Amino acid sequence: MSWFSDYFKELQKIEAEQFMPVYFLFGDDFYLKENFIYVLADSFKNKNGMIDKEIKYANELDASNLQNILYSISMFQKPQLIILNDIKKFKNPSKKLLKKYLEKPIKENILVLIAPDIDYRNKFLKDIKAKSTTLMITSPFENEIPAWIKNYLNNDNRKITNSAIDQLVKIVGTNLSDLSNELDKLKIYLKPDQTITDDDVRFIAGYSKTNKINELFEAIGKKNKSEAIIILENLVSKGFNDVYMLITLYNFIWGLSVLKDTRINADISTGRIIHVYNTRQLNKMKGYTQNYSKTQLLKGINSIVEADKRIKTSQIDSLNNLILVIENIMRKDQFE
Repeated sequence: MSWFSDYFKELQKIEAEQFMPVYFLFGDDFYLKENFIYVLADSFKNKNGMIDKEIKYANELDASNLQNILYSISMFQKPQLIILNDIKKFKNPSKKLLKKYLEKPIKENILVLIAPDIDYRNKFLKDIKAKSTTLMITSPFENEIPAWIKNYLNNDNRKITNSAIDQLVKIVGTNLSDLSNELDKLKIYLKPDQTITDDDVRFIAGYSKTNKINELFEAIGKKNKSEAIIILENLVSKGFNDVYMLITLYNFIWGLSVLKDTRINADISTGRIIHVYNTRQLNKMKGYTQNYSKTQLLKGINSIVEADKRIKTSQIDSLNNLILVIENIMRKDQFE
């Protein structure tokens, strides 16, 4: 069972008002942490009508403060949701007090303990883990995202195709907050028994997404024609000026053609020559040159010049004009 299966199953229990007295969350994903606390607070409040919620950080509490928080009684006898962040930073007296509380937690309250990571050599954290319901909230690796998406939808018995997952990640990225927002939109717009397809993703998630021109360059650099055309359609639909795109595209392809010369590629001043001053972006462009021959890049430059002429001399629409450029840039050499 994956760690995010545990995460979603615990959320289902919480939504069913099956609470544990102490939760221990470890990891650095902001969305997973905030989502857990939101669902917990909402469900706890639904069950009790009113609650007191207190959020504190370990470095702002001494043992006396911590004791008051853990054992104080609400003025109006309301259940308390207590959230303690960065618990690794507690000093020894506070650690002892917390461990004592875990031996007999107040059943009317809920305590959430949070650490950015867990070191199993750390006895304090091992003891916390043994006495609490422990969940990992680390950002998934990219290859774990499809399973995370399926788990997210499975909570509502929704289905999605693998190609739709691929399309969603291409459009939205791997940020869990962004993904959850788009998945929620899909759940709203589609019938409960309808399997989510890549067409649904393109229509709903793609409509709300405005791609950046750099994303187009990346798709071209990787020689991913279908993705480049999808991004191009998005940019045109959002009102990007075709002349501006041709100019920036010309600069990008010209830069690749310059980098294709190995003597220049190795030169420390390469970035200044092609007006790319970000080292990471420059290294990406050097990698893209491996996907193209010098001839292809020169033909690409010529196709951009021809597209500029078509704007002035023909009635071709912006999208088709730009798609012709993409087609020409990615066309195989005769002897390739």
